[in-house]
Amino acid sequence: MLRLLKLLPFLVLAATSAHAADRYVATTGTDTGDCQAILSPCLTLQYAINQAAANDTINVAAGTYTVAGLVAVTRSARSDS
Repeated sequence: MLRLLKLLPFLVLAATSAHAADRYVATTGTDTGDCQAILSPCLTLQYAINQAAANDTINVAAGTYTVAGLVAVTRSARSDS
């Protein structure tokens, strides 16, 4: 199950499982690699979601993100405010 948590200045997306990884998204990122290095973040939330495994946390830096359509979460999700 994914949990969407809003933390300042980051938006955190977590999924449950045994092994967790931190993944990063920033307006200065690129959609390559696994997004696990804070200095090499993904550009889009969708790419980070696609890279994520169970129990991963996706940290989204503050900024303005353009979304070309819907962000698809293909796992169970819950949003916590």
